[in-house]
Amino acid sequence: MKLGLKQNEVRIVEYTPEWNAEFDKVKEELIENTSLDENRIEHIGSTAIKGIP
Repeated sequence: MKLGLKQNEVRIVEYTPEWNAEFDKVKEELIENTSLDENRIEHIGSTAIKGIP
């Protein structure tokens, strides 16, 4: 999944399940490489809410 925007770029897009999959991947990497507890890592914002562009 390609993340990020160009400088001064704003995009509003429909929700996609790929965002949740990407979060799960990054969360696992954080757990493996830090001392953070799993319950301290949360997916927040519009990419976490189905139906919200």
